[in-house]
Amino acid sequence: MGPGPTNLSPEVIETFSRPLLGHLDPLFLEILDDTCEKLREIMKTESPLTLPISATGSGAMEALITNLVNENDVVAVGINGAFGERASEMFKRRGAKVFEYRVAWGEPLDMEELAAIARDQSAKIIWAVHGETSTGVKNDIETLGRMKNESLLIADCVTSLGGVKVEMDQWGIDALLSGSQKCLSTPPGLSLVSINARCMEHLVERPASWYFDLNLVADYVLKGGPRRYHHTAPTSMIVALNEGLRLILAEGLEQVIQRHLRASLLLARELQSRDISLFVDERFRLEPLTTVYIPQKFIENEAQIRKVLLEEFRIEIGGGLGPLQGKVWRIGLMGYNAGEESVGRLMEALDKVLV
Repeated sequence: MGPGPTNLSPEVIETFSRPLLGHLDPLFLEILDDTCEKLREIMKTESPLTLPISATGSGAMEALITNLVNENDVVAVGINGAFGERASEMFKRRGAKVFEYRVAWGEPLDMEELAAIARDQSAKIIWAVHGETSTGVKNDIETLGRMKNESLLIADCVTSLGGVKVEMDQWGIDALLSGSQKCLSTPPGLSLVSINARCMEHLVERPASWYFDLNLVADYVLKGGPRRYHHTAPTSMIVALNEGLRLILAEGLEQVIQRHLRASLLLARELQSRDISLFVDERFRLEPLTTVYIPQKFIENEAQIRKVLLEEFRIEIGGGLGPLQGKVWRIGLMGYNAGEESVGRLMEALDKVLV
C-alpha cells in the first residue's frame, strides 16, 4: 500500500504459471496486438502508435525525450514534485533549453502560468505530470491541453492511468506515458506510451538511443506489416499486462475509477477521524495515492512504525521523498488494492502500532 508497485489479482498472478511464449510466436503476437488495443481503450485514444515498451516508467520518459527532442529545442516543464524534477533533468541531458515553472510540493500547477511560459518562449514541448507520485497531487492536464497552443503536450500518467479519468485525445495530449505497476496491477517492468499523429511528425529520425528508437520498436510491436525483430520482448510481462487490462475493461473503466474514488474518500475519513492530517487539499488530491502528515509525536519513530507495519502486519506504506522525507507517509490504494478491505486492514494495523 505504498506509492507502487501494488498487489496483483489472482488472475494476473496465474498468467505467470502459463508456458512461456517466444517473442515471435504467432500466439504471442496476437496477445501483443490485443494489449495495444486495450491500452487505447483505457487511454481513450485512437493513436496507432500505442504500445508497451520493455522498461519501467522512467524508461518511457527517456524514450519520449530521446525521440522528440533535438539539441537546443525549447521545453517548458511544470515541476511540483520529484517526477517533474526528473523530467527536467532528462531534458537537460538531452541538450534542450529548459524553462521550469515551479510551485511548492503539495500544490497543483497553475496551468495558465505554465502555458504562458510555453507561449512566451515558443516552446516545442510542454511537459507536466498528471499524478505526481511524490506528493499525491493531481494536476489539471485537461485545462493545460486547451491552453497549449502550438506546443506538443506530454503528460506523465504513471500513477493516474486506470485509477482516475484520463482522456488522451479529448484533452489534447500529444504523447502520454505510464507504467504497469500502479493502477493497472501488473508487476513493474513495462512502460506504456502513446503518441498521436501530430507528435509523430516530430520524431527524431535517428535518436541517440538505439534501444528506445520508437521507429524501430514500432516495426516490431505494431501490426500492419512484417514484424522486424528489435529485441527479445518480456513476453510473460505482456501476457500479465493483457490480463490486468482485461480485468479493468470487464469491470468497466468508469466503475474502476469510481472504486478508486470511494476508497480514497474512505481512507481520508478514517485518517482524519484519528487526527492524522492530509497533505493535499481535497480539490486536487490524487485518488490512488493519499499523502498524510506524520503526527508530530511520531516523527522521530516514523521509519520504525513503517518497519513494524511491514514485518508484523505485512503492510507496506511509503515514506516521503526529497523535502518531504521524514515528514509524510504515502499510502497507495491502487488497482486491485483500491477497496474498503484494504482501508480496513491498514487502519486496524495503524491503530495497534500507534497506540
